[in-house]
Amino acid sequence: MDIRSVLVKFIYHRDSSGSSGIMINNGYVITTFATIAPFLNQSDSQIISLKKSNQPIETYLKEKFGNLPFFIHYKDEEDGPVSAKRAFLDKCFFSEELCQSTKKIFHYWSADSPDKKEIVNLMYLFIILKIELSNTDFQKDVSRWFENLPKAAFRKGQHLRCMSAALGNENFLDHCSVGIVSNIIGKNDSLIFSDMPLTPGSEGSPVHCDSLCSYPVGIVISSTNWWNNECINFSVIADLSQVLQEFLKPGESISIVNKRRVNNENTKLIDAVESSLFQMYNGLVWGTAILIEKEKGILITNAHVVDGIFDNVIHTIEGPIICDVIYSTDSNISLDIAILKTRKPLGPVYKSINFSKNKLGRGDLVYAAGFPIFKRDTNMGPTITEGCISHIHPHVIKTTCSVYPGASGGAILDQTGGLVAIIVSNVGIMKPKTTYFPKFNMNIPISILQPILENYITTEDVEYLKKISQINVSVWNCFSKL
Repeated sequence: MDIRSVLVKFIYHRDSSGSSGIMINNGYVITTFATIAPFLNQSDSQIISLKKSNQPIETYLKEKFGNLPFFIHYKDEEDGPVSAKRAFLDKCFFSEELCQSTKKIFHYWSADSPDKKEIVNLMYLFIILKIELSNTDFQKDVSRWFENLPKAAFRKGQHLRCMSAALGNENFLDHCSVGIVSNIIGKNDSLIFSDMPLTPGSEGSPVHCDSLCSYPVGIVISSTNWWNNECINFSVIADLSQVLQEFLKPGESISIVNKRRVNNENTKLIDAVESSLFQMYNGLVWGTAILIEKEKGILITNAHVVDGIFDNVIHTIEGPIICDVIYSTDSNISLDIAILKTRKPLGPVYKSINFSKNKLGRGDLVYAAGFPIFKRDTNMGPTITEGCISHIHPHVIKTTCSVYPGASGGAILDQTGGLVAIIVSNVGIMKPKTTYFPKFNMNIPISILQPILENYITTEDVEYLKKISQINVSVWNCFSKL
């Protein structure tokens, strides 16, 4: 069965757009709303109203675009020439399962541009194009594809690979991007967030997870999105097992539940992330806290996360737990560190994080873990991103992991789940307009804190913690807090 990444070009009133798609047996192409989104600016509200009133979106789109050709660009060989075929809109469908399971998640998001909040509601619109003169049976091909998809669930940390038409340009056809599963959300774990770097035009491209299946297992539905008007480079991927089943059996409840969990290649890492990190709130502000001593309930985070007059509360599976601030530095003149203690014991699923024993250098693989972007009412677990150490200073470790607001106080981890550093900030340029660089982040090495923390854990004498404020922090003066 031939399934490949293609570029879908569309010309409408002399304007053109390009996006990715998945071609099946040279007969049909599955793509997303992004292919026609540039021509829906005046029609977004109409399509959304059709969806809300259960009116057929397909009829509206066929009337608008049905007689106009789409052009499918593809390569028969990796380094071969680009060929092109004409195709026409055949059918479309809106994935209600994907939409309903993520309403809370995307409440503060917009897609395509910062001011297009409504377009998030079209992320679940899939378009089927039929290639001119093809005689393949789309229903049978999709059924065969669906039957070969794995009955195993995605896991955090799994490596993903995407072949796309970057920027919607045929010169970038078969652009390869790799990343990991950063988080999984929605009903039946139907949406995957990945730190995979993708560009506009990648929507509709196939995503592979070689540890699960040789066929594409996901389709990109958003590559450029905004959260609270800040550009977020999380790629959003729909699980194709859910999308294809919903297409094949419209109206039926999704039966792909309780997928078996397969062993993850990063078991120790994921175990540390899930059992030692907490989302912590101070009023409406949130960050991340790391459990460094389970029996005594001692956590570490950033001082700028606990500033304020509100209780500091961590969220656990047993419910919220208030924490007392044992010691906090002045984050403007000292290392940005706070030590907290829980008022109640933590449950058996949690455990102290291990400090890394590995001597790491520039280029070594690391992971950032914390609670960026997603609020507590979404019931998200920690999010992880992959990168490398880009620079080491006695008081700062820089990495290329993607770090976003809410990750403050989170962890930089080695491949075994050992704590390497505490996340503090990424770098921002303030003029002429504030711009943040998520893959250029600053972190406090745990090695300079470890002797102080170990003495405090043993004695619970706060005098030991005061030594944190004596560490030289001049290198930190130019960096913004998350």
